[in-house]
Amino acid sequence: MHKENFFLNEYSFGSALSACAGLMDFDIGIQVHAMVSKSWYSTDVFMGSALIDMYSKYGSVACSQDVFSGMIERNLL
Repeated sequence: MHKENFFLNEYSFGSALSACAGLMDFDIGIQVHAMVSKSWYSTDVFMGSALIDMYSKYGSVACSQDVFSGMIERNLL
């Protein structure tokens, strides 16, 4: 995506996180998380939820908790 100067938005990040979770590709998921952290969407509640979902599917409760603890805004469901 970067090579083609593709503009990454919340939809492309969400899709990438979902794909990583579905494929159980932990290494790429961590890289996408790093990209989200460096983007405008790092404080977005939906990105936080997508990251928590991804780490939960990996079985990494500690990473899920770290993301949740770092969220400024949280869903109240």
